[in-house]
Amino acid sequence: WLKLPFADMNNGGLRYGSGLIMDGKYKIKVHINPFVQNQGLIEGICVRVRGKFCRNQNGIPFVSVDNIQDVILVPNRPILTTVELSILGHMTP
Repeated sequence: WLKLPFADMNNGGLRYGSGLIMDGKYKIKVHINPFVQNQGLIEGICVRVRGKFCRNQNGIPFVSVDNIQDVILVPNRPILTTVELSILGHMTP
């Protein structure tokens, strides 16, 4: 599920999209470069992400995605509420 919707980030001149996905137990950041906003990717929807598992310079894991089309809405799944999202997905793998 999309716990934190994707937003445009600028880190020392490096621009990318960043969001947070979770599966109920685990959460992980997702970076999209190049980033193009998709208004349909809202908080609480169930998504499937196709990307590469990476670690930053501090060893913190994230998923690197080459295109916003690699973040796919999973049909027929409930949209989780803000309360449900706040209870779930607190551990980083």
